[in-house]
Amino acid sequence: MLVDKMIPLILGAAATVGAHAADYASPKSFGVGRSQIVISSSQETELLNYEMSGTYAYPAASINFFWITGDPWSNGPSTPTGQAAGVDYSIWRFYIDGESVPSVKLQMSQAAFVGNADSSAPWDNDFFGKNSKFGGWHVNIPIQFQHSVRVTIKLPEWWNGTERVFAMCRGVEGLPNRIGSFELPPTARLVASVSNSSELAPLGFHELVNVPLGTSGLMLGTMIDITMYGAGAESLNTLEGCWHAYSPPDTPFPGSFVLGTGAEDYPESAFYFNAGPYRGPTSGLTVMKPGANLSLVSFYKLHHKDPFFFNNGFKFQWRNGDITDPETGEKCTVVTGTPIGTPSFVNVTTLSYLYTW
Repeated sequence: MLVDKMIPLILGAAATVGAHAADYASPKSFGVGRSQIVISSSQETELLNYEMSGTYAYPAASINFFWITGDPWSNGPSTPTGQAAGVDYSIWRFYIDGESVPSVKLQMSQAAFVGNADSSAPWDNDFFGKNSKFGGWHVNIPIQFQHSVRVTIKLPEWWNGTERVFAMCRGVEGLPNRIGSFELPPTARLVASVSNSSELAPLGFHELVNVPLGTSGLMLGTMIDITMYGAGAESLNTLEGCWHAYSPPDTPFPGSFVLGTGAEDYPESAFYFNAGPYRGPTSGLTVMKPGANLSLVSFYKLHHKDPFFFNNGFKFQWRNGDITDPETGEKCTVVTGTPIGTPSFVNVTTLSYLYTW
């Protein structure tokens, strides 16, 4: 017999600090754990619906942890990296401060910066990880709000059937969040920017992020999932592509500066990731499967150790392959010319975490 248990968590002192005018409350934890609930592709299942209850010196709260695991006997599709489970593709929606449309919407495996729903485990860092062969996905990226948050889970529309899952979600009221040594402003909002490019031609540009003029913030990190196909896929010359940062976003090419002198250089590797997969605290290569007509690469980079701020909007691009400037011998600086090697056509999916205020 299945039991659906909902276990709320609310901890912390409600006592005020002295007799000061603000009468600020102490930070308070909140959360929920649910077991063997059924999620489907037809409707959202509510996991948490929470309103702030105190007045704080730091006038904000945040979700700081969410986790899911589920039935290993999945009816999910086969992928190039193995059999997928419903929890891998589960969609988490975070409705901030009364939103009718969620400003944060995340596929679980992508939220943990893994492409192709790769099920390799165990691994972990300060922001996400996967500690079980079946599920065990978790994310510890702060999702701030100032009044309320509602959290739901759903399977994607193309999924066939339902899944039984265990899920948890926790947070704190009145406690500042830090990215590296920087304290986020109470009004900082998480932006989870998902971008897709299908049939991107050699030397084409993929835009990951475009934050409008007048907006300040920081970029926490990026995951990119690249599928190279057809002629040139085996060469991996697509990975010659440079990364360009523009702030303000209308800065001319090659941008304000180059964030990576090749696809693999940005996540702190080199030579087309020739050392193989790795998962580190600031970068990782989660999928590397080269092939004659199909090559898969997925990797991530986090910026909490080398903070990346913008003060007047921001645009971020990656290029499919690149060009050597015949005058200087350098890459990343010219728009037109002959590509290095034979980059292939690619399909690209990226997820970038930013905070804006």
